[in-house]
Amino acid sequence: MIVFDIPLLFEGRYHRYVDIIVTVTACEAVQRSRVLSRHGMSEEKMAAIIARQIGDSEKRRRSHFIIKTDEGFLPARRQIKTIIAAIAYCG
Repeated sequence: MIVFDIPLLFEGRYHRYVDIIVTVTACEAVQRSRVLSRHGMSEEKMAAIIARQIGDSEKRRRSHFIIKTDEGFLPARRQIKTIIAAIAYCG
C-alpha cells in the first residue's frame, strides 16, 4: 500500500493514477478554525485556497472512503484502521 497526500487530487486530475481515494474531512467550522490557526494564515489566503478547490461534498462523493476528523485523532484513527482492513480484505 502506498499513500499519497495530494490536496488538489481532483483538480490536478491525479485521481486517474490511484486505485482508491480516501478523503479526510471535517465540518466547515472545524476546517475554518484549523486553517485560520496556522501561522501566517489570513481570511484572504484561506479564501484563495478554497477558490482553487472543488467543494468538500464533491470530494466526498468521488471518494471510496471518508475519514471524518471533527471528533479528533482517536476516532479518526479507528476509521483509518477500518479502511485499511477493508482494503486488505479486498486485495
